[in-house]
Amino acid sequence: MNSFEFLSHRKRLIPVVLILAVLLSLITSAYCLIIPPDPFESTGRFALLHWAPDGTITHVQAKIKAPGPDPLGPGELWALFQYKLPGNNKLFSSASNSVTIQGLNNTTSILIEFDFSNEPIPAEASHRRLLVYYQEASGPHPFLLAQYRPEQLLVSPLENTYQTPPPPPGSSLIFGPVTFIREREAPKTEQVSFTISDATGPFLLRLTNGNSDGGQRISSALVKLNGSEVFRPSQFNQNVATLSRQ
Repeated sequence: MNSFEFLSHRKRLIPVVLILAVLLSLITSAYCLIIPPDPFESTGRFALLHWAPDGTITHVQAKIKAPGPDPLGPGELWALFQYKLPGNNKLFSSASNSVTIQGLNNTTSILIEFDFSNEPIPAEASHRRLLVYYQEASGPHPFLLAQYRPEQLLVSPLENTYQTPPPPPGSSLIFGPVTFIREREAPKTEQVSFTISDATGPFLLRLTNGNSDGGQRISSALVKLNGSEVFRPSQFNQNVATLSRQ
């Protein structure tokens, strides 16, 4: 089992793409602890945030079902996204457009996409929290249906912002790419693990910093593999697009 750690320091939204290739070796199993391939496959306790090209959050997906033993009739769902901004302790909020539903039961969740296009959430938002409300068609007031804490809000990788380079000639990709999203919060360590069938190597670790047009790069990070330093903070800056280590 190999352990891979990534610690970022710059306080901004950063996607970092990591690719690991090995010559003539096959992977037996792998898993990622950052963003599940399908966060809704086995559980509905996550909400998935989707970025717009300008870096704001405009759409949020969540699986919703009736919280109690009784089903809910036709009505509307809407979401309230609460957050804070850097240098301001005030709690801000954005409301989504309403979503009309035919009903909810307590056994089967339905995937709902909430549209925040009219009140997008800034890219630098932190301390984020999502509240989902339901209002029955004939009911006088909405009530809180579900809420998601910061650790339950997963970030969808930015689409079409990078192109994964192919493995070097004669080699095969055994793990990755894995996307790390750096947000405007305190630095933290992210870790992924993977297993290989043959550890004789040689191996190549390739890191892409930011997207293809040079945006959203980090200026400092520490990358370790099995506890050993691979890339140092001094190797990162806004002009560094890729790093490789064999």
